[in-house]
Amino acid sequence: MSGISLASAIRLDGRYIPLLTRFPRVDQMWLDLTQARRRTTLALMLSYLAGGQEVQVEKLLLALEYLNEGNRISSFDEDWYRVRGDHGLYSVRLVPASCECPLFLGEGKFQGNPGTCSHFLLAMICVA
Repeated sequence: MSGISLASAIRLDGRYIPLLTRFPRVDQMWLDLTQARRRTTLALMLSYLAGGQEVQVEKLLLALEYLNEGNRISSFDEDWYRVRGDHGLYSVRLVPASCECPLFLGEGKFQGNPGTCSHFLLAMICVA
């Protein structure tokens, strides 16, 4: 598993290659990750690819972009993180899993269809 990059996994799958044009720095972002963060990220990506979860593939790439930008996440309590997304500032907790955003809560355009958001994924990657 460690011999494959994130972009390679996406290319091999074939369904989400267009996302690579939206996230052109994915190869560099991959190289910038520690080994532990690579393992976590690749395991998540392979799971999302296997499940055909396009939204999750995109959110994982967005989480990596947030990590690369820096200043997107801070810890404000023992188990809580504050993550600045593109649409607001969200409180994230890994255990039990929670985020205040519409995707995680299954609200708004995600009504009845909750999913793992980029804010939660960023926190997961950061603690790896």
